[in-house]
Amino acid sequence: METNQFHSFVKQYYLFCILVGIGFFLFFFELGSRSFEIKDARRFAEITQEMMQDGNWLVLHSHGNTYMNKPPMLMWLIALFSSIGHQVTPLAARLPSAIAGLASIFMTYYFVQKFFNQRVAFIAAIILAIAQKIFEKIKDHVLDDTLNTLDVCTKKRQITLIFRRNNQKMYQQ
Repeated sequence: METNQFHSFVKQYYLFCILVGIGFFLFFFELGSRSFEIKDARRFAEITQEMMQDGNWLVLHSHGNTYMNKPPMLMWLIALFSSIGHQVTPLAARLPSAIAGLASIFMTYYFVQKFFNQRVAFIAAIILAIAQKIFEKIKDHVLDDTLNTLDVCTKKRQITLIFRRNNQKMYQQ
């Protein structure tokens, strides 16, 4: 009985299942195999390592100097993934960005599917996933841009809910 439910789920949502596979391949393949090539990624990792050693999670420091250029959420997320091994690794530093990128394509799929169909949603999510700038930012651990994309997708969802609520009110009158 369990396999029949699984097969019916895959048959109904096959495009979403393909999107999950493509998303994991694009964003998570060899995620921790490269070192920190980009200066920002290296700096964020160093700040996180310093934060974990000092125990000061509110005021960030870079080489002993107070670091106020970025909000601490990125460093908190890196520290969360680094807490397993108690050391910041390239994999732990890039995981928050990869997860945010994957969430962005899923939210794009979900939003577009509500207005169109699964095929159009799949195409829109794939276009977002393989867009060169988005792909580079996610793979190179620049979370600000990835979170901006996720924020835009979240706002799309909020607009969808408002749009539906207003349409229901119009039809009820």
